[in-house]
Amino acid sequence: MSPESFDISRYVGQWRLERQSTDGATMAGLACIKRSGELFPYEEQGKLRLATGQQFAFSRSYYFVSEGGDLLSYFDPGRSQPFLHFHMRESTGEHSGKAVHYCGDDTYQATFRFERGVSFATEYVIKGPQKDLVLSTTYVRDSGIVDDAPRPELSVGFHADNTIP
Repeated sequence: MSPESFDISRYVGQWRLERQSTDGATMAGLACIKRSGELFPYEEQGKLRLATGQQFAFSRSYYFVSEGGDLLSYFDPGRSQPFLHFHMRESTGEHSGKAVHYCGDDTYQATFRFERGVSFATEYVIKGPQKDLVLSTTYVRDSGIVDDAPRPELSVGFHADNTIP
């Protein structure tokens, strides 16, 4: 039996996320993956709690593209190069991939693991002159939502040129 190709469209929908950082910070919130043509906009938001107890709202967004079984991640869909390019591999129903991103003097080593459309996890090992931490995130489907309908909690709108308003 040949390996099954990775397809990000299986992960369209809303997800609950929990993130742990080796510096003691934790994050909890919601993430949403939508489909917009060949792009899969990703948006997350929630609450960040620092090791000191301080709490802040957080959010971030980027775009996924599935290409030949690989997963590409872009900050801006207009850029020609992804900031992460995962060569996805399949093993016993799970797809995983690794990628590296260089940001100035900092290095981000990322690992993504996707399990049969029901959960996924990410890990970023971040090293640099002022950084030395690991961010580990788990995602589980939110109430079984699997379609790409807009949600009141997270809603990414697009202009005609695919930029976020």
